[in-house]
Amino acid sequence: MANLYQKAIYDMVLEFAGQQRNLTVPRFFIELLEGDIVAALLLSQIIFWRGNTLYGKHGIAKSNDDILSELGIASHKTGRIIKKLLPVGVSINRRPSQ
Repeated sequence: MANLYQKAIYDMVLEFAGQQRNLTVPRFFIELLEGDIVAALLLSQIIFWRGNTLYGKHGIAKSNDDILSELGIASHKTGRIIKKLLPVGVSINRRPSQ
């Protein structure tokens, strides 16, 4: 019985802390964006999305709702972050939420 309980807890921890639920932010991005971890997170994900989508070199399509769902970044913060990413060479065209 104890083993079943331990396995259930272990499975729950894996569900919430496993690789699928982690977001990685390279320290260089944090430094590049003057300590703004949230902006660094979005930059990191943009690079990830570009490399892992059908769009490839042509860009990605993410709405504010997509960004909130995948990263937990509210739409009122994305505008500020986008302005901060422009000087480092990231061009973003936002699409409306559906």
